[in-house]
Amino acid sequence: MMLYHLQSLLNSFRYAFRGLLLCLKTQRNLRLELAAALWVIAAALALELSGGELAALLLCCGLVLSLELMNTAMEFTVDLCCPKPHPLAKAAKDAAAGGVLMAAVTAAAVGIVLFGRPDRLGALFRLALASPLRVILLAGAAALSALFIFLPCSRQRTEHKDTED
Repeated sequence: MMLYHLQSLLNSFRYAFRGLLLCLKTQRNLRLELAAALWVIAAALALELSGGELAALLLCCGLVLSLELMNTAMEFTVDLCCPKPHPLAKAAKDAAAGGVLMAAVTAAAVGIVLFGRPDRLGALFRLALASPLRVILLAGAAALSALFIFLPCSRQRTEHKDTED
């Protein structure tokens, strides 16, 4: 009986990782948000932000990424249930996307509050430009981030099907 529960738990994690990988392969916005989150967390660690500040950033990043995954699930479900354009299908997709937008705007505002101080911006630039090697490494990381974000999707999701536009 315990082995069954353990197998069930392991299956749950396997399905969750499968869904995450599917979304990473197919959703450019998720890749963009993940790359942004990694850059923000790296900057926070480099500046040695307080535990509370780091926790706020992690919560914001986690919320945006989670909502993007839920938005994708909503879009897949709507596409399955309503293959033809319908105003309510469009409204559902738009509302879910609006939720992601609200979380992203809030996360950006938190980032501005935490990183927008002149002393912190100056410290980030000094850290980034401390050596030619660091500049090269950061430029390489930025290029890899761009490739990660803009790689062609393995499966394009259905865009909003406007019925009245």
